[in-house]
Amino acid sequence: MFMFASAAHAQSAFVRANQVGYVSGLAKRAYLMASASETGATFSVIDSSGRTALGPAAIGAKLGSWSSSYPDVYALDFDITTPETYTISVSGPIAASSPSFKIDTATNLYTSPLANTLSFYENERDGPNFIASQLRTAPGHLNDENAKVYFTPTFNKRDNAGPLTATGTVIDASGGWWDAGDYMKFVETHSYTVALMLIGGKVWSRLADENVERQQPDSLLSGRGGFRRTQLSRRSRHLAAATG
Repeated sequence: MFMFASAAHAQSAFVRANQVGYVSGLAKRAYLMASASETGATFSVIDSSGRTALGPAAIGAKLGSWSSSYPDVYALDFDITTPETYTISVSGPIAASSPSFKIDTATNLYTSPLANTLSFYENERDGPNFIASQLRTAPGHLNDENAKVYFTPTFNKRDNAGPLTATGTVIDASGGWWDAGDYMKFVETHSYTVALMLIGGKVWSRLADENVERQQPDSLLSGRGGFRRTQLSRRSRHLAAATG
């Protein structure tokens, strides 16, 4: 939502909320980003029926600057546990409202994002141990099993590399994940990918354990996420193989 101070000088503010959603029993924070001070502003959390579930409450302390256009960022902390779809509305010097977001159980919120993340990296996996899917039907870059190693080249002011000189060493550089769709592989890409997959695998394992304890074995592994226990087991094996 935009609020125009004048035709010559527009002021704006946005509320950024977690679009995956917030787990019912955990702390919840959104952020108010404004082009000018929001001193004295309040916020309310509104449910899908239009009822005020919380507020109006004072916005939190200024946390710093996002950019020159939005130099004022504030914390919006709230504690609601009822599963529902909500929005946040800010009233003050510059009004703003958030996109809708959910509050729900961890199982309901994270099953699909975790499945999508694993599916993406399955399709980005390179080398002979690829994972077959509708998007990947054959291995790629098999020549990387015998990759030459080069001395660090000299770069000019435009960041262009000079001639490459081989060290004489040959290594097995197969496997890993492609980066940004351009089929290149970097250390940063690999380390980020492994960390993200390990986090996802641990969270998914915890959700599965919680689900079994509640004696609801189908809600996590079928229905919303569309993955049954056998498929979760297969993905867990792939994750273990990929991350060592």
